[in-house]
Amino acid sequence: APAYQRAVTRNAWRFVDCHTHFSNGATNYLLKALQPNREYERRCWFEQVIGCKRRDQKGWERTPVARVFSLADEYSVLHLRVLAQRVRALVAEKELLPFDAFQLMDHGRVGALSAANVLAGMRWLGLDPSHD
Repeated sequence: APAYQRAVTRNAWRFVDCHTHFSNGATNYLLKALQPNREYERRCWFEQVIGCKRRDQKGWERTPVARVFSLADEYSVLHLRVLAQRVRALVAEKELLPFDAFQLMDHGRVGALSAANVLAGMRWLGLDPSHD
């Protein structure tokens, strides 16, 4: 089998065995294998299977496997990466460091950005996230 098919199969079997740590590339292969199933269905299945395992079941929500429950397919990942690259380029065009851009978006000075802060910041940079 071609290397791509082996990688998709290997990561699908790792998911079936309830592995929780996947690299970015492995997550893309896994999303390719799981894309016919909705995110909610994937999560329900995973929770049921991991509940049968003897291994530690706590905290998988904060591991890389959690991404496959919030992304429809590998193109969602690609879209996010393109959007992140556009934000980086626009920040650089305004001759700002990433820290400075963060400070400008952090209106409450709490050290974290809310969804509203990110949306306002993207619009300030000239992006319309609903279309980009």
